[in-house]
Amino acid sequence: MGNFEITNDGRLTKYNGTEVTVKIPEGVKIIGAHAFEGNETIEEVFISETVTDIEEFAFSKCKNLSKINPDGSVECNIPENVISIGKRAFENCRLGSVKILGKLSCIEEGTFAYCQFYTVVIPHSVVTIAKEAFYLNRNLYIISIGSNVTIARASFSSTGVSDKFPSFYKKNEAKEGEYRVFKNKWTCGFKEIK
Repeated sequence: MGNFEITNDGRLTKYNGTEVTVKIPEGVKIIGAHAFEGNETIEEVFISETVTDIEEFAFSKCKNLSKINPDGSVECNIPENVISIGKRAFENCRLGSVKILGKLSCIEEGTFAYCQFYTVVIPHSVVTIAKEAFYLNRNLYIISIGSNVTIARASFSSTGVSDKFPSFYKKNEAKEGEYRVFKNKWTCGFKEIK
């Protein structure tokens, strides 16, 4: 199917193209491990509504990838049909803001490490954030998060919020709200997160 290698059961195993904008074809259910890894030409990806799983290292080291299903206000929208993202799937991309929609329950180890996030919106469905999930996102200063989230040590290590988390995060007693760090002090303005 053009620049895509897709198995009969809907697994995209490899992308061989050089386009700047890539649209994942309808019918693809799984973006396989390492499918786009190291592709430095991709800047924007549109994930189709049929995709439910993005496996480990799928977009790792796509250093120019800065947009996923952009909507004008957020550069990276993980669509609600995606229920699983493997470890380090978007590691070392150029993503600036992310909004995770829908049913994802776990942000795996290093999923968004080495990106350039400044804001993250995490829905109620996420109950676990694994170690180094957002590692080395130095400009990350705003996090919107649901309640009852277990956050592993070093999840936000080497970010704008590392070592500044309120004590309830250190005790895994997260409260719903939007958290911002200004001059090394936390402020919280609670609001509903959808």
